[in-house]
Amino acid sequence: MFYRKFLVLTILILIVVLSFSQEKKAEIINSYYSAQIDSLAIVDQEIRSDKYSRLFKEYFKYKNDSTLNKEDLIYKKSKIFMDRWTAVDSSNIYYLLNLIKNFGFPSESKVGFESHDNACVLFLHFDSDTLNKTLQPILDSALKQKEISPGFYSWIIDRHRTNFGAKPIYYENFNGCENYKSLAEEKKRTVSENRKKIGLKPIACD
Repeated sequence: MFYRKFLVLTILILIVVLSFSQEKKAEIINSYYSAQIDSLAIVDQEIRSDKYSRLFKEYFKYKNDSTLNKEDLIYKKSKIFMDRWTAVDSSNIYYLLNLIKNFGFPSESKVGFESHDNACVLFLHFDSDTLNKTLQPILDSALKQKEISPGFYSWIIDRHRTNFGAKPIYYENFNGCENYKSLAEEKKRTVSENRKKIGLKPIACD
């Protein structure tokens, strides 16, 4: 009888220890995951800092004005900078997608509020994702599991659509209200229905 009780108690203790170990393991993994995302975010913001603003402006000035000489030194410098910008964004998203593959979606419950926001900004800056071909299934799953807010979801989806000339679906980006006002009433109703499907309220622009 004693040994049976001892065995039962031992099993219960082992279950508790194993449970604690798993929790500790998850805590360590999530801390690592969070730190990796935050490191990517630092690089993401560094390339977008004010000290590079002139090169950014010069690049698009030359790109949009065919009368300017692309042999000018300032354009060549700006082109090198923009190539670096593209490489940084590409490297960041590639690394983040691999983290997601190994550790799951970077939800707030997993990596914390700040790191979750940082990950969403990295998604937002994945501007080469034509019409969300890469991110759409990842974001759809995350939205279904309530691992990303409807606001962030719609902002990312719409940005990656409009980057390639497609119309936004949710009109949640920074100038969405202005664009929404110009829509026909039927189209506004469609937008409201699209927003409702993902948990967003109708746009209040008036």
